[in-house]
Amino acid sequence: MTEDERNERIEREKALIRQQQEARKKQDRPAPTLKPSSERGKRERFIEKSEAEIVKEATQNVARKDAEAAKIKAEAKRESPLEAAREAEVSKEFTKLARKDRPSFQQRLAQLRAKHQSDAKQKEREQERDSRFGSRYLRDEERER
Repeated sequence: MTEDERNERIEREKALIRQQQEARKKQDRPAPTLKPSSERGKRERFIEKSEAEIVKEATQNVARKDAEAAKIKAEAKRESPLEAAREAEVSKEFTKLARKDRPSFQQRLAQLRAKHQSDAKQKEREQERDSRFGSRYLRDEERER
């Protein structure tokens, strides 16, 4: 990163700090209240930062952000192609194991049928009853047909 880019970022940080300071100044008015001033208690007034403090804080913020970016970049470099290959191998193994344990479509269908077997028996009984007693017990769906 060039010196010009760094200076530009510091200027942006200074502008941001000034903007935050102006907003804080506007909020510094005492809140309207019905309490007498003796009961409100002491309130710290906002102290405006000097230009030197603003520059120092902006420089520190830029340096901190640069250090964080460098740390992230170093972390990205550390993950070598070997690491990526190892992760791919683990993922492949996991997928293989997951496939092995997953029941097939037929097994899942059989489980569903077993789970809802009582529903099928109930339906069978209704059909038998309908056939024995004729249209008197026919359900609405069968009447529509």
